[in-house]
Amino acid sequence: MLYNGILYKHIHPTLISKDLFDECKEVRSGRRKTKSKRTQKPFVLKGLLKCQHCACAYSPELKKGRYVYMRPTKSKGECSYCYHLNENAVLSQIEDVLKGMKIPQNILNDVADELKKSSDKEHQHQASEGKRLQQQYQTLQTRIKRARELYLDASIAKEEFDGMMTGLQVERQNVEARLQRLSNADNSFNKNVMTIFELASKAHDLFKSSELEEKRRIIALVFPNLEMNSAKLVFTLRKPFDMMMNLSHRQEWLPGKDSNLRPID
Repeated sequence: MLYNGILYKHIHPTLISKDLFDECKEVRSGRRKTKSKRTQKPFVLKGLLKCQHCACAYSPELKKGRYVYMRPTKSKGECSYCYHLNENAVLSQIEDVLKGMKIPQNILNDVADELKKSSDKEHQHQASEGKRLQQQYQTLQTRIKRARELYLDASIAKEEFDGMMTGLQVERQNVEARLQRLSNADNSFNKNVMTIFELASKAHDLFKSSELEEKRRIIALVFPNLEMNSAKLVFTLRKPFDMMMNLSHRQEWLPGKDSNLRPID
Protein backbone atom coordinates (compact mmCIF):
# COMPACT_ATOMS: atom_id res chain seq x y z
CA MET A 1 0.00 0.00 0.00
CA LEU A 2 1.38 3.39 -1.01
CA TYR A 3 0.90 6.09 1.64
CA ASN A 4 2.70 9.46 1.61
CA GLY A 5 5.17 8.11 -0.95
CA ILE A 6 6.09 5.10 1.24
CA LEU A 7 5.10 1.47 0.54
CA TYR A 8 3.72 -0.68 3.33
CA LYS A 9 3.01 -4.40 3.40
CA HIS A 10 -0.62 -4.87 2.28
CA ILE A 11 -2.60 -7.46 4.24
CA HIS A 12 -6.13 -6.65 3.03
CA PRO A 13 -7.84 -8.18 -0.03
CA THR A 14 -8.62 -5.81 -2.93
CA LEU A 15 -12.22 -4.64 -3.16
CA ILE A 16 -12.21 -3.21 -6.70
CA SER A 17 -10.20 -3.81 -9.86
CA LYS A 18 -7.16 -1.69 -10.79
CA ASP A 19 -8.99 -0.46 -13.95
CA LEU A 20 -11.95 0.78 -11.90
CA PHE A 21 -9.59 2.46 -9.42
CA ASP A 22 -7.73 4.29 -12.23
CA GLU A 23 -11.02 5.40 -13.82
CA CYS A 24 -12.28 6.82 -10.51
CA LYS A 25 -8.94 8.55 -10.02
CA GLU A 26 -9.31 10.30 -13.40
CA VAL A 27 -12.83 11.45 -12.54
CA ARG A 28 -11.66 12.90 -9.19
CA SER A 29 -8.75 14.74 -10.80
CA GLY A 30 -11.06 16.22 -13.45
CA ARG A 31 -9.31 14.58 -16.38
CA ARG A 32 -12.33 12.67 -17.64
CA LYS A 33 -13.64 14.11 -20.86
CA THR A 34 -17.22 15.32 -20.93
CA LYS A 35 -19.16 16.06 -24.05
CA SER A 36 -20.63 19.52 -24.31
CA LYS A 37 -21.61 21.49 -27.38
CA ARG A 38 -20.69 24.75 -25.65
CA THR A 39 -17.09 23.68 -25.05
CA GLN A 40 -16.23 22.46 -28.55
CA LYS A 41 -14.83 25.79 -29.79
CA PRO A 42 -11.53 26.88 -28.21
CA PHE A 43 -11.29 30.43 -26.84
CA VAL A 44 -8.41 32.11 -25.00
CA LEU A 45 -10.50 33.80 -22.28
CA LYS A 46 -13.15 31.12 -21.80
CA GLY A 47 -13.94 30.84 -18.07
CA LEU A 48 -11.29 33.39 -17.08
CA LEU A 49 -13.17 36.70 -17.08
CA LYS A 50 -15.79 38.24 -14.75
CA CYS A 51 -17.46 41.60 -14.21
CA GLN A 52 -15.89 43.47 -11.28
CA HIS A 53 -19.26 44.91 -10.22
CA CYS A 54 -21.84 42.10 -10.54
CA ALA A 55 -19.40 39.14 -10.67
CA CYS A 56 -21.16 37.54 -13.63
CA ALA A 57 -18.97 35.57 -16.03
CA TYR A 58 -18.18 36.52 -19.61
CA SER A 59 -18.90 33.89 -22.23
CA PRO A 60 -17.11 33.89 -25.62
CA GLU A 61 -19.15 34.18 -28.80
CA LEU A 62 -18.01 33.78 -32.40
CA LYS A 63 -19.37 36.37 -34.84
CA LYS A 64 -19.23 35.91 -38.61
CA GLY A 65 -17.02 32.88 -38.12
CA ARG A 66 -13.95 34.92 -37.20
CA TYR A 67 -14.59 37.64 -34.60
CA VAL A 68 -14.69 36.67 -30.93
CA TYR A 69 -16.73 38.73 -28.47
CA MET A 70 -16.96 38.31 -24.71
CA ARG A 71 -20.63 38.41 -23.71
CA PRO A 72 -21.65 38.94 -20.04
CA THR A 73 -24.02 36.21 -18.92
CA LYS A 74 -26.02 38.64 -16.69
CA SER A 75 -26.51 35.71 -14.31
CA LYS A 76 -26.54 38.11 -11.35
CA GLY A 77 -29.12 40.42 -12.92
CA GLU A 78 -28.84 43.58 -14.97
CA CYS A 79 -25.59 45.53 -14.68
CA SER A 80 -24.69 48.71 -16.56
CA TYR A 81 -20.96 48.05 -16.19
CA CYS A 82 -20.75 44.89 -18.31
CA TYR A 83 -21.49 44.54 -22.00
CA HIS A 84 -20.16 42.86 -25.13
CA LEU A 85 -16.39 43.28 -25.55
CA ASN A 86 -14.10 42.41 -28.40
CA GLU A 87 -11.77 39.63 -27.21
CA ASN A 88 -8.79 41.34 -28.89
CA ALA A 89 -9.42 44.50 -26.84
CA VAL A 90 -9.13 42.47 -23.61
CA LEU A 91 -6.10 40.51 -24.84
CA SER A 92 -4.39 43.77 -25.78
CA GLN A 93 -4.69 44.96 -22.16
CA ILE A 94 -3.28 41.64 -20.91
CA GLU A 95 -0.32 42.08 -23.27
CA ASP A 96 0.29 45.57 -21.85
CA VAL A 97 0.59 44.04 -18.37
CA LEU A 98 3.01 41.37 -19.60
CA LYS A 99 5.12 44.03 -21.32
CA GLY A 100 5.68 45.60 -17.89
CA MET A 101 7.37 42.45 -16.58
CA LYS A 102 10.90 43.12 -17.79
CA ILE A 103 13.87 41.99 -15.69
CA PRO A 104 17.29 43.48 -16.52
CA GLN A 105 19.92 40.92 -17.54
CA ASN A 106 22.24 41.92 -14.69
CA ILE A 107 19.53 40.97 -12.17
CA LEU A 108 18.98 37.64 -13.92
CA ASN A 109 22.73 37.01 -13.75
CA ASP A 110 22.83 37.83 -10.01
CA VAL A 111 19.91 35.49 -9.34
CA ALA A 112 21.63 32.71 -11.30
CA ASP A 113 24.86 33.18 -9.30
CA GLU A 114 23.06 33.01 -5.96
CA LEU A 115 21.13 29.92 -7.02
CA LYS A 116 24.37 28.23 -8.09
CA LYS A 117 25.92 28.81 -4.65
CA SER A 118 22.83 27.34 -3.00
CA SER A 119 22.81 24.45 -5.46
CA ASP A 120 26.44 23.53 -4.70
CA LYS A 121 25.70 23.20 -0.97
CA GLU A 122 22.54 21.19 -1.64
CA HIS A 123 24.42 18.93 -4.06
CA GLN A 124 26.95 17.98 -1.35
CA HIS A 125 24.13 17.02 1.02
CA GLN A 126 22.33 15.02 -1.66
CA ALA A 127 25.52 13.17 -2.63
CA SER A 128 26.02 12.09 1.01
CA GLU A 129 22.39 11.01 1.37
CA GLY A 130 22.51 9.18 -1.96
CA LYS A 131 25.59 7.22 -0.87
CA ARG A 132 23.84 6.18 2.35
CA LEU A 133 20.74 5.02 0.49
CA GLN A 134 22.83 3.08 -2.05
CA GLN A 135 24.55 1.20 0.81
CA GLN A 136 21.16 0.47 2.37
CA TYR A 137 19.90 -0.81 -1.01
CA GLN A 138 22.88 -3.16 -1.40
CA THR A 139 22.32 -4.52 2.12
CA LEU A 140 18.70 -5.32 1.26
CA GLN A 141 19.76 -7.01 -1.98
CA THR A 142 22.13 -9.22 0.03
CA ARG A 143 19.37 -10.12 2.51
CA ILE A 144 16.97 -11.00 -0.31
CA LYS A 145 19.61 -13.25 -1.84
CA ARG A 146 20.22 -14.98 1.51
CA ALA A 147 16.49 -15.51 2.04
CA ARG A 148 16.23 -17.24 -1.34
CA GLU A 149 19.20 -19.45 -0.53
CA LEU A 150 17.66 -20.46 2.80
CA TYR A 151 14.40 -21.35 1.07
CA LEU A 152 16.14 -23.33 -1.67
CA ASP A 153 18.12 -25.20 0.99
CA ALA A 154 14.82 -26.00 2.74
CA SER A 155 16.07 -24.21 5.84
CA ILE A 156 12.85 -22.20 6.14
CA ALA A 157 9.22 -22.96 5.28
CA LYS A 158 7.46 -21.29 2.34
CA GLU A 159 5.22 -19.20 4.63
CA GLU A 160 8.23 -17.84 6.47
CA PHE A 161 10.04 -17.22 3.19
CA ASP A 162 7.04 -15.34 1.71
CA GLY A 163 6.80 -13.14 4.79
CA MET A 164 10.52 -12.34 4.72
CA MET A 165 10.48 -11.57 0.98
CA THR A 166 7.43 -9.31 1.21
CA GLY A 167 8.99 -7.23 3.99
CA LEU A 168 12.38 -7.02 2.27
CA GLN A 169 10.89 -6.12 -1.13
CA VAL A 170 8.71 -3.38 0.38
CA GLU A 171 11.73 -1.97 2.19
CA ARG A 172 13.76 -2.12 -1.03
CA GLN A 173 11.04 -0.31 -2.99
CA ASN A 174 10.94 2.41 -0.34
CA VAL A 175 14.69 2.92 -0.67
CA GLU A 176 14.30 3.04 -4.48
CA ALA A 177 11.54 5.65 -4.08
CA ARG A 178 13.76 7.78 -1.82
CA LEU A 179 16.61 7.53 -4.31
CA GLN A 180 14.27 8.58 -7.13
CA ARG A 181 12.95 11.56 -5.14
CA LEU A 182 16.50 12.56 -4.31
CA SER A 183 17.40 12.44 -8.00
CA ASN A 184 14.32 14.42 -9.04
CA ALA A 185 14.91 17.02 -6.34
CA ASP A 186 18.44 17.70 -7.55
CA ASN A 187 18.43 21.37 -8.58
CA SER A 188 14.69 21.18 -9.31
CA PHE A 189 13.81 24.08 -6.98
CA ASN A 190 16.58 26.30 -8.32
CA LYS A 191 15.66 25.43 -11.90
CA ASN A 192 12.02 26.28 -11.22
CA VAL A 193 12.96 29.62 -9.66
CA MET A 194 15.16 30.50 -12.63
CA THR A 195 12.42 29.41 -15.04
CA ILE A 196 9.94 31.75 -13.33
CA PHE A 197 12.35 34.68 -13.64
CA GLU A 198 13.07 33.92 -17.29
CA LEU A 199 9.37 33.48 -18.01
CA ALA A 200 8.60 36.82 -16.39
CA SER A 201 11.34 38.48 -18.40
CA LYS A 202 9.98 37.12 -21.69
CA ALA A 203 6.30 36.83 -20.80
CA HIS A 204 5.04 39.18 -23.49
CA ASP A 205 7.08 37.62 -26.30
CA LEU A 206 6.06 34.12 -25.21
CA PHE A 207 2.40 35.13 -25.05
CA LYS A 208 2.45 36.70 -28.50
CA SER A 209 4.08 33.65 -30.12
CA SER A 210 2.07 30.98 -28.26
CA GLU A 211 -0.85 28.89 -29.44
CA LEU A 212 -4.25 29.24 -27.80
CA GLU A 213 -3.82 26.63 -25.03
CA GLU A 214 -0.38 27.98 -24.14
CA LYS A 215 -1.84 31.50 -23.91
CA ARG A 216 -4.43 30.18 -21.45
CA ARG A 217 -1.70 28.54 -19.35
CA ILE A 218 0.32 31.75 -19.20
CA ILE A 219 -2.75 33.77 -18.15
CA ALA A 220 -3.65 31.23 -15.46
CA LEU A 221 -0.06 31.19 -14.20
CA VAL A 222 0.36 34.97 -13.97
CA PHE A 223 -3.17 36.17 -13.07
CA PRO A 224 -5.18 34.56 -10.23
CA ASN A 225 -8.21 36.50 -11.47
CA LEU A 226 -9.26 38.81 -14.29
CA GLU A 227 -12.19 41.21 -14.04
CA MET A 228 -13.67 43.93 -16.22
CA ASN A 229 -14.69 47.39 -15.03
CA SER A 230 -16.70 48.34 -18.11
CA ALA A 231 -14.00 48.16 -20.81
CA LYS A 232 -11.03 48.31 -18.40
CA LEU A 233 -9.19 45.23 -17.26
CA VAL A 234 -8.80 44.88 -13.48
CA PHE A 235 -6.34 42.26 -12.26
CA THR A 236 -4.10 40.91 -9.53
CA LEU A 237 -0.73 39.35 -10.19
CA ARG A 238 0.25 36.04 -8.68
CA LYS A 239 3.39 35.99 -6.55
CA PRO A 240 6.26 36.36 -7.38
CA PHE A 241 5.21 38.09 -10.62
CA ASP A 242 3.82 41.02 -8.63
CA MET A 243 7.44 41.85 -7.66
CA MET A 244 8.53 42.03 -11.29
CA MET A 245 6.27 44.76 -12.64
CA ASN A 246 8.27 47.64 -14.15
CA LEU A 247 11.42 46.25 -12.54
CA SER A 248 13.62 47.63 -15.30
CA HIS A 249 12.64 51.19 -14.31
CA ARG A 250 13.66 50.80 -10.66
CA GLN A 251 17.06 51.90 -9.40
CA GLU A 252 17.30 48.88 -7.12
CA TRP A 253 15.40 45.69 -6.64
CA LEU A 254 13.17 46.21 -3.63
CA PRO A 255 10.93 43.57 -1.97
CA GLY A 256 7.51 43.65 -3.58
CA LYS A 257 4.36 44.71 -1.79
CA ASP A 258 1.27 42.55 -1.64
CA SER A 259 -0.76 42.50 -4.85
CA ASN A 260 -3.67 44.91 -5.07
CA LEU A 261 -6.36 45.26 -7.64
CA ARG A 262 -4.96 47.42 -10.40
CA PRO A 263 -7.03 48.84 -13.24
CA ILE A 264 -5.17 49.57 -16.45
CA ASP A 265 -5.04 53.29 -17.15
